[in-house]
Amino acid sequence: MRFFTPFSGNLFVLRRHSNAPEMEALLANFFHLGAVEVFDCDIQCCDTFDWRLWRAGYHLQAVQEHQSFGLSLWRDANQVDTADISGVMPRFAEQFAPGALRRRLRKLAGNRALLPFLSVEGRQSCWQLRDEDGSGVTLALIEAELEFARQGEARRAAGNFLQIVPLESCSAEFLRRVVTVCCSLQGVESLDGGLTGFGIEALGMVPGDYQPWQPQRFDASMEAAPCVRSILGQWVAVMGRNEHGMVHDLDAEFLHDYRVALRRLRSLLRSMGDVLDAEVVQSLRADLAWLSSRTGLARDLDVFLESLEPLQRQLPPGSGEVLLSLKSLLWHKRRRAYGSLQRLLSSARYARVLDRLNSLVLREDDQASLMTAAMADIPIKQLADLCIGDALARLLKKGDRIRAKSSDEQLHEVRIAAKRLRYLLDIFPSLYGGSGFERAVRALKELQTCLGEFNDVAVQLQALEEYAAQMYRSQAEGGYRLYMALGYLQALLHQRRSHCRGEFARQWKKFADNRVQKHFSAMLGDMLKKRDGEDT
Repeated sequence: MRFFTPFSGNLFVLRRHSNAPEMEALLANFFHLGAVEVFDCDIQCCDTFDWRLWRAGYHLQAVQEHQSFGLSLWRDANQVDTADISGVMPRFAEQFAPGALRRRLRKLAGNRALLPFLSVEGRQSCWQLRDEDGSGVTLALIEAELEFARQGEARRAAGNFLQIVPLESCSAEFLRRVVTVCCSLQGVESLDGGLTGFGIEALGMVPGDYQPWQPQRFDASMEAAPCVRSILGQWVAVMGRNEHGMVHDLDAEFLHDYRVALRRLRSLLRSMGDVLDAEVVQSLRADLAWLSSRTGLARDLDVFLESLEPLQRQLPPGSGEVLLSLKSLLWHKRRRAYGSLQRLLSSARYARVLDRLNSLVLREDDQASLMTAAMADIPIKQLADLCIGDALARLLKKGDRIRAKSSDEQLHEVRIAAKRLRYLLDIFPSLYGGSGFERAVRALKELQTCLGEFNDVAVQLQALEEYAAQMYRSQAEGGYRLYMALGYLQALLHQRRSHCRGEFARQWKKFADNRVQKHFSAMLGDMLKKRDGEDT
């Protein structure tokens, strides 16, 4: 039996400690009390790591009772959906049983994992309070330990709380009377923000605070060497912040953000190859390439599983069910891939790579050794112009070569060149800014979206062929219907692939248009003109 709900109304915190006998004695002065009932209290409040439910005004509560969970979704003080779960608490909306709660969570959380951020453990003592007309409420005293956990950090606090739960026979007048009495008790304060608000205030949490990284602000006249070292340090820090989520497989986004930071590091070292000291970065580039290759499979499987659901909905009726064998295989491979990630992050070689990265970014007393002697004292704006101009020229050169019969490998090269330019633009918005900069970045983003989807489809087509052969050898369940469904799936992927090729032509024409390139010319000025002269 459960009464306590952290998000509903009429919830109070007791600033002074009051146990059940003390509270019963106080209440007996105002009401006729029924016999006290005592229950264990074991509640988890869940959200995605980036607070998607909280930002939309929702709260998900899971109350554990023996080997099951009672789930309820709240908005403000109103219960929206409920469900009962036997066994293990689902981590993803897709794993919930079909119903209203699943549909709403899929819309709110997408493919993000639902992680417990607040645990309440203790006991609740409950009394029924009634007046002469039979109107009544249940008053619950909760004596609990609270634990707030976010991204590997856990903070604990003890608290005593009161909650008023109206019974069906409760009149509005009697409810107001009970609330007034509770508010008059010494040391009792209303919790308008519920228990989540109490925890935020008491423990200094900031819902919605997740941000993979923020671009730094640079003045155009700053020396380049310390700026570059600061940028490298920021991305090394982002990798470190995401390791916990990867090791414990909390959410696919941790690996994604880790790999984005890794790619940014690699891209910067490559883009600045002419100005960084070769001895400093040569072996680091090899180590970062090793890291990229070792983390790629897990990310590809995450992307495939995420894209499989919308593809499955496009299959003929009944075909989706027979793809359970494919899903099972993908999840099995994902578990193995994440096991490899855990071993990678605990390996001696990984520790050595981190030591070298940290040594590079923390060596503030030797800034000049990061860069060649000729470039050690140049302003950061000059370095940014040089690197962005070079990256833009490489992208235009590769993109202009693409034809209808160009290979997938050639499009892949254009995608990599576009990423390198985008990473550089993301680093230095404070040096450019303005509407022209934003239009140039927007055109590049649209090009990248098209190229990224094309690459995902190419990887998935190759993987699908391998998985089909593997399922055939293992005689997976589903019979001929399984391979018909796989054929439909392959056809849908080829259709998407053809669409992406056509979309690339449109997006490339837009990006290479003089109106977009004028924005780059205005940003880079003489540097771009000089490079154009060298190319001719």
